[in-house]
Amino acid sequence: MTKKATINFYFIQQSHNIKAFKIYSKELISLKKVEKKHYLNNISIVAKLSLWSIQVIITLAVFQFFRLVLFKGTVNWEASLVPFASILVAALAAFLLLCKYQNLVKEFSLIKARDAELTRINRELEAEVQLRKKTEESLRQSEELYRQLSITDPLTGIFNRRHFYQMANLELQRTCRYNHPLAVIMFDLDHFKRINDIYGHAVGDKVLQAVAHSVHKAVRVVDIFARYGGEEFILLLPETDLREVSLTAERLRRQIADRPLNIGESLIKVTISLGAYAFDPTSLVHPPTPETLDLLINLADKALFEAKRTGRNRAVISDTSLKLCSSES
Repeated sequence: MTKKATINFYFIQQSHNIKAFKIYSKELISLKKVEKKHYLNNISIVAKLSLWSIQVIITLAVFQFFRLVLFKGTVNWEASLVPFASILVAALAAFLLLCKYQNLVKEFSLIKARDAELTRINRELEAEVQLRKKTEESLRQSEELYRQLSITDPLTGIFNRRHFYQMANLELQRTCRYNHPLAVIMFDLDHFKRINDIYGHAVGDKVLQAVAHSVHKAVRVVDIFARYGGEEFILLLPETDLREVSLTAERLRRQIADRPLNIGESLIKVTISLGAYAFDPTSLVHPPTPETLDLLINLADKALFEAKRTGRNRAVISDTSLKLCSSES
């Protein structure tokens, strides 16, 4: 996860925490209000019950008084009032326990509702985190796809010219620093315009794809292979001297010439012409410049021109001596 994505995730998490805290605070306030309301209701009920009990006691007292006056009897206040008072106290205790139970049930319901809400928020947060992870993975894949598109030739699938120059310049710097050999091969398809005129441009594109695929399978992983332009291709071969580049160029020429391409219903014989230059940095004069790679490519291109001039379907190795680097670089 990138730093920016981590910061965004942190703020999202904090915002959800604040949201959950606000909801929890509102529920607590609501719970306090409900508790206060229930408490007041209980006070009111107890007061009414107490008032009613007092009225009953007064009524009984008056009844006993008239009984005493009318019937000349003795008033037994304890026998008359104590049982009723006991029943009243028991009823009040039961009522208060019932009220407390009701309050506990309502509080439990509120707590369950709060927990359900917090669980819902947590699930939403987890879902958002998963969505962000998927989004970041999609962005990473998109970035990788765009990077591949920026360095790849869309038709053949090999490196494009711009990326070739980037990698080749780095390899040239390494070659000059450690005095290792380096070679460049340029080749193009012979009479490619004729293939387009006879079979059409769609078949011509398939021919380019087939040749690029065949050469790409034949070269090493460390070799830098790219489409230079049109039907022209270029190879940079690290750790390759004059003898090795001669063998490689001839091997590639035979591989293409000896295997006609079966495209659709057509069997097309294709040949290539190659020009190569082997750079030996053992004799060093001055360090490489940005134009150094262009000079190497130009020498290979001149050798390619010579191969075409002398009949095509051949490999020509340039024997030009060129001193480009210094051991102090």
